[in-house]
Amino acid sequence: MEENLSQCLRFYTRERKKNMSDLTTTADNISDLPESLLHLILSFLDMKQVVQTSCLSTKWRNIWRSVPVLNFDYYSLTNTSDIRNISCKEKFMDIVDHIMFLRDDSGIQKLKLCSYQDFMGRYDSGRVDAWLLFVIKQQVKEIRLRINPIYKDYHQLPHLLFTSVIEVFEVYTFCSIFSVQLPNSMCSATRLRILKLETVILPKGDPNGELVLTCPVLEEMFLKYCSHHDLKILSICAPQLNNLVISNCRAASCKIKICSPNLSSLKLILACYKDYFLGNLSSLVTAEIDASQLSTKFLVRVLNGLCNVKTLKIFGYRRKVRLTFSL
Repeated sequence: MEENLSQCLRFYTRERKKNMSDLTTTADNISDLPESLLHLILSFLDMKQVVQTSCLSTKWRNIWRSVPVLNFDYYSLTNTSDIRNISCKEKFMDIVDHIMFLRDDSGIQKLKLCSYQDFMGRYDSGRVDAWLLFVIKQQVKEIRLRINPIYKDYHQLPHLLFTSVIEVFEVYTFCSIFSVQLPNSMCSATRLRILKLETVILPKGDPNGELVLTCPVLEEMFLKYCSHHDLKILSICAPQLNNLVISNCRAASCKIKICSPNLSSLKLILACYKDYFLGNLSSLVTAEIDASQLSTKFLVRVLNGLCNVKTLKIFGYRRKVRLTFSL
């Protein structure tokens, strides 16, 4: 029996050495890839996993310092699902600080930040601004934020955010009370192509209460549950805008104007405004209108502005029916 056991152990040792050798060879093969390809692979990982690769070998030790995609997730970095744990929130912010400010001078292409807070937590807008300004300095092109300031806080995002080379911006707050406001610089961002805003406060606009969005290369815009605050007129006049979705925005004291000649797709879902002006929509192909909270007067006004649309869907008007027809 002892001899059989010895043979088994020798066999296991040989197999283990062989497997380790194969693993080392595989690791070495990955390490031989160009740094740009390694960065691409790491861009699909959370920053916790990215930093852990520094233990693989000498070559990997500092690669995390130059990855162009930063993906910070609260659950991953703190190893907890308890969003009420204040020490974990501090730990999360400290880790983000540590990783960002130990980076080298290489550029950043994308920042994704998912920071979970609740009404018992502490939201540090100064640190969030510092992170945003840091990635802006590194020529970041895409920012996606999932943040949740507590109801007592008011946070206006930095003006420099939209005077930079930013191309894609998305922000969503978990709080039902609006506390994050966009700066006026958003309205004329020269590089912005995609804008997605949810549960935030729109910019203040001019002294007359008019907010005019004229971003020259904006292609897609999504507004959902956004506060219009004291705005009197929201004008969307982006010349290259192709897709516009306005959902669950109730602004009883604000008029809306949409004048985008290249707009091909429009959705107005529970978009309740004081008045509607739709003009110069000559490229419109599809439109979807939720008329459940529109008066006949406003519905007719909206439809008059959609005279060039190819396919129109209207639903929710008076009866629970859905109409689909082509013009």
